[in-house]
Amino acid sequence: MIQPAYTTSEIYHKVAELLEDGKRFVLASVIRVAGSTPRGTSAKMVILEDGSSIGTIGGGCLETYVLHESKKVFDDGMLRIIEADLGDDSWSGLGMACGGKVEIALELVEPNPRLIVLGAGHLAKAVAKVGRFVGMRVVVIDPFAKPEDFPEAETVIPEGYEEGVTKIPIYAYDSVVICTRHQGDEAALKAVINSKAKYIGMVGSANRVQLVFKELMKQGYPAEKLLKVHAPIGLEIGAETPEEIAISIIAELIMKRRGGTGAPKKISKIEQTVLEKV
Repeated sequence: MIQPAYTTSEIYHKVAELLEDGKRFVLASVIRVAGSTPRGTSAKMVILEDGSSIGTIGGGCLETYVLHESKKVFDDGMLRIIEADLGDDSWSGLGMACGGKVEIALELVEPNPRLIVLGAGHLAKAVAKVGRFVGMRVVVIDPFAKPEDFPEAETVIPEGYEEGVTKIPIYAYDSVVICTRHQGDEAALKAVINSKAKYIGMVGSANRVQLVFKELMKQGYPAEKLLKVHAPIGLEIGAETPEEIAISIIAELIMKRRGGTGAPKKISKIEQTVLEKV
């Protein structure tokens, strides 16, 4: 299928749409050309994780090569500058008739992670503060939430959880933390359980979590969906204060987003060969 040659402004409009939908993608930009090439330095193309693309930088084996190299960018997130001699088939195995040379930048673009906090107590304030500190955009929803209590938040919605959640779209890259001091756990979880949020976590003891889950199952919510909720939330670091608990929660969010394990990084074994060199 031949892709239309979007203008630069049209490509950036598509980029904005994809980010709002919570999608990550690779932006391919022609940054240097020499000789005869299919497109100039204004050409851009968006590559999605499923291998589909938006726009064109020239078509043919050039774009096949770009799609192949984009997989590496998705894997490690590293910016890549690739070169293609369109008169030499050694890089692609196909060759192109135009004969020029082109350099293309491949850049991974990801949505800025957003943290949606349902709650307004001491822990909610700490979670919002730590979340913003690590670069997350923060939204707070709670009937008692006040903007002055959450200076880190870009949006504060002082409404009930079910009503408040309808005021914002929830995207695939959003993380939801429920810390309602338990009075509103059921309503808060019901408000977000069917959302696109990649991560939903709820504060509470194991017993409290099970009570909430049982109640929602009685209301028809399937167990397999409830078991995807991270609850009790946070990494086990022996946290006690709201600030410590907030750090354990945000650490879990980072671990899930980055694919970490949560295991200590301390060296547990020193190889004999290392000791012999000391």
